[in-house]
Amino acid sequence: MNSSKVGLFLLLVVLSLSSCRKREFNDSIQSAKENAQIETEFSNIYDLVSGVAESDGRTGKTDADSILASGAILTFSDSSFVATGNNPDGDPAEFVIDYGSLGNSVPAGRLCKDGRYRAGKIHVSMRDRFNTADNQFVITIADADGYYVGDGTEMYKVTGQETVTRQGSQQKWITDVNDAIMETDGGKVRWSATRTITFVTDNPFTIWGDKYQITGNAAGFNSDEVGYTLTITKPLVKEIRIGCASTFTEGVIELQNSSSNSKLTLDYDPYDNANCDRVARASFLNYDKIITIW
Repeated sequence: MNSSKVGLFLLLVVLSLSSCRKREFNDSIQSAKENAQIETEFSNIYDLVSGVAESDGRTGKTDADSILASGAILTFSDSSFVATGNNPDGDPAEFVIDYGSLGNSVPAGRLCKDGRYRAGKIHVSMRDRFNTADNQFVITIADADGYYVGDGTEMYKVTGQETVTRQGSQQKWITDVNDAIMETDGGKVRWSATRTITFVTDNPFTIWGDKYQITGNAAGFNSDEVGYTLTITKPLVKEIRIGCASTFTEGVIELQNSSSNSKLTLDYDPYDNANCDRVARASFLNYDKIITIW
């Protein structure tokens, strides 16, 4: 083989490798974006439920300002805790948060205080009053609940179950999400995760002003049914304040698709300013891209 053919062959190899890596990057970006969608929503669901449970006099404080949207209906089917502590009689308090049916006009759903629109129902079963040591509550969203979230124009259906357990009397909670699904335009995103939520700032009167960190792992499938796993390598930071409550201000995750040998890093604070700007930097091999977190 003469030198010109060798050069052409090497060029084709380089171009092929570059094309493969670019494709891996795009596939990993898809997983990262869709993970961010479902991850942030289940974080927000935790905020919604804990905000209601902490502020309502039947389960926590009385007349505090919760994150619940105006017009949403809170209905208790059982508002008493027959026993305290571990509630051995198995009779937890139960309530439903109802945002109403998804409308046909834009914006669809009710505007919530975190800036997102929601429709449908969230079911909650709580073992004891919110701030009781070792308390646990279970959040369930079934297909029949018609729960949607989005910007009022693009609305995504979400189902899943989230179990939240307080660690003794600490301001630390373990959340386990199983079989969560978000239906997007491209298909279904599937997600399961174990998270530890540790409070940095806990407002004693309301959820507003709270700040916490999240650590843990997750696994899922993107809408193209490509599997992925991820680990939080720097704690995700959530601040519950207007303009900031919809996503994270800091934190780093490492995500790896099952179809790739390389990991993608997603940095929620790409400019090192902890702003509520809803942007993150995705880095994969020699590729970088700033993405918007919905």
